[in-house]
Amino acid sequence: MAIIDDLIQIYATNPADNVAADPYFVKLCEDNDGDNIFHATRNRIERVKRELEVAGELRTYRCQAQLALELYHQLVGSENQEDVIFLRIVRIAYLPKWTDKQKIYFDDACTTIATKLDYFLSFTQRNPVKGGNSVNSYHRHLIQSIGLPDPKDSAKNELAKMLDVVLRTSRYQLRGFFFPEHEDDSTEVKKKLTDAMDKSLVFIQLVQNEMFRKSYQPDENYCFIEYSQAVGKNKGMILLFADGEHPADLITKVAVRFELLDWYKRIGGDDCLDLGPTRVAEEAINIKPNLEKLKEKLIEKVNDTRVALWEGVPGDLD
Repeated sequence: MAIIDDLIQIYATNPADNVAADPYFVKLCEDNDGDNIFHATRNRIERVKRELEVAGELRTYRCQAQLALELYHQLVGSENQEDVIFLRIVRIAYLPKWTDKQKIYFDDACTTIATKLDYFLSFTQRNPVKGGNSVNSYHRHLIQSIGLPDPKDSAKNELAKMLDVVLRTSRYQLRGFFFPEHEDDSTEVKKKLTDAMDKSLVFIQLVQNEMFRKSYQPDENYCFIEYSQAVGKNKGMILLFADGEHPADLITKVAVRFELLDWYKRIGGDDCLDLGPTRVAEEAINIKPNLEKLKEKLIEKVNDTRVALWEGVPGDLD
């Protein structure tokens, strides 16, 4: 461990091209010439430092911190501890020169990057008819278009599963919370939901009319619980209406349970994304524009929240 500490200190206090001129570095290399682990560790540290030197060459401290946060997002969770190496080098080589506000922001943003999820996906498995889930029939060919099985006979919400797959496999490789089953003990379920909500940057809700019906008690309505938590925590929110055109096919106000009216009004008046039907082969023409909508109004918006973490670094004079 002491050797790793020494290597990090050497690379943090010298340009990567100049470390070979450091007598102690030369001695370390000579003493560990046959140690493959030593050389692998040194190579990892050097790669991290060279990437950071690109940030160090930028003209403002704000730009340095921004690029450093982008790099940390790339490295976080790495198997070989490049993320740990990265933070230690930053704290020695760059952070001392930044403003106090930039230092505080950087530390907070690093914590967010390391511990948070990009999104929380809220949806319902409730289905008013027996047999296959109606939401699967309405979006049948869209769901299949990304390589998932034909959902027509599934009782589960396969559209929600599709959205999670689309988000995770996008070019941004977004990280999210998707909880397909709520069949555990209700206390445990609510704790899982609360913990995941705390960790998520964006709240995505797949809206269906079944969520508002009077036949369900509010304290049994997980979608309402999730929505209420998202509002209380001031989460960024993206709403997607799954039962047709919005707001034309949204359940009428008089059919909504009274306690859910504020939620209903928010969904009825918000910019709620909807998708064209792909029930039959003739409607497959809607697949491409649907996927484009999901890219523009779902995937890109979630990624914008992630990017805001480094774009929000305070300026040098703030």
